Amino acid sequence: MIGFYLREDTVKYQINDKVSFVKSEHEADSQIKKGTFYQHIFANKINYWIISIARDSLIGPLTKAEFALVSKRLKIPGELKLD
Repeated sequence: MIGFYLREDTVKYQINDKVSFVKSEHEADSQIKKGTFYQHIFANKINYWIISIARDSLIGPLTKAEFALVSKRLKIPGELKLD
C-alpha cells in the first residue's frame, strides 16, 4: 500500500523560461517512468482511494482487493456506495 505525499521540491523551477520548462518536463517524465507511486497507479485499470478527514490522510492508490482489506481494517461501513 502506498500513501500520497506532497514533494517539497514542487516549486523547483520557478523561472518561466524554455530551459526550465525542458528540465521540469524531463523530471516529470522521469518520475512517471521510474517512480513506484506512478507505476502502481498505471498498473491498475481502476484505482481506489480512502480519504480520512479525521486523520487528515489519503490512502491509495489501491486495487479493489486492497481497498476491501483496508476498509475492513478501518471499519468503513459496508453500505458505503461506490461509483
